[in-house]
Amino acid sequence: MFYHWGGETYYLFASYLTNLYITPHPHIFGKGVPLFNGENMKEMKLQFDCLVPVNKPKGIFQYQYSVLRE
Repeated sequence: MFYHWGGETYYLFASYLTNLYITPHPHIFGKGVPLFNGENMKEMKLQFDCLVPVNKPKGIFQYQYSVLRE
């Protein structure tokens, strides 16, 4: 799911996240858009879980992370 200016919305819910599944599409979004965009956004500690091929010939993969809480 992608929303224009979604970073501001996602920022509001960042503290509730347990996992991130990120599938970059460089052919569509170019340089990309911020995933989280908030004034007081703290750095999230992530653990890489796995890489899932979505469209290997086009170089599109999904990166799966667990959010680590202190």
